[in-house]
Amino acid sequence: MKKFLALFLVLVIAFSCILVSCNKNEEGEPEDTEDDGGDFIGFGTYATTTGTGDGENPVQTGNTHTDFTWTDDTAGTLVYVAVPSLNVRDDTNTSEESYVASIKMGESFKRTRYNAQWTEIEYNGEKRFVSTQFITTNDGHVVFTALDAPKKMYINAEKSLNIREWTDISADNVVVSVLRGVEIEQTHVSKDGKWAKVKFVYTKENQKTETYEGYCKLSYLSETKPTDSSPIVTTASPSLG
Repeated sequence: MKKFLALFLVLVIAFSCILVSCNKNEEGEPEDTEDDGGDFIGFGTYATTTGTGDGENPVQTGNTHTDFTWTDDTAGTLVYVAVPSLNVRDDTNTSEESYVASIKMGESFKRTRYNAQWTEIEYNGEKRFVSTQFITTNDGHVVFTALDAPKKMYINAEKSLNIREWTDISADNVVVSVLRGVEIEQTHVSKDGKWAKVKFVYTKENQKTETYEGYCKLSYLSETKPTDSSPIVTTASPSLG
């Protein structure tokens, strides 16, 4: 009887391991995209991240600007907004009362002082505050110029390309991942020539049209369709995740 029970337990454990393995294979490991290894499932997957506001709970050591240690910027360095929309506040807290306005990606402002959490800028002649993590002194990849006319481009990544809400591949800001060979529309180019602002229009099987806009690396776009991509894009397109 003991031998029978021991054998039974071994079979139960083995069966459980098989079930776990099957479930993992059904879910699948996310395919790496060409730019940075973002998630890709079926025709595309997108996340509803706003990329706006003050960031995800900026670290604060006080409720007002007097509670912080500051570094003065006597040179008045220009800083640029590096996310689609960023809140401007009249003090260093994220309360509703401190909100002044929202500023857009690529806009520049003179910096007067800063620390790791907050940056003081000149805004409409007043000293205001923005979250340090969402501004940059590098104007290259956040300042975009509109093309004379939208340009038809194709995804030329090895598998798929992440279209992002702003130009930061280290953040979880993927709007949609688009397969190699799919047509996309470029509307802007960054000052340093590394990023493109694009629009992706997708018609689902139920004929509902979705339009996605965002940013991607220009090096993974081409004016000609990759010759090895036709088997992918001519098949029936499954719906977005």
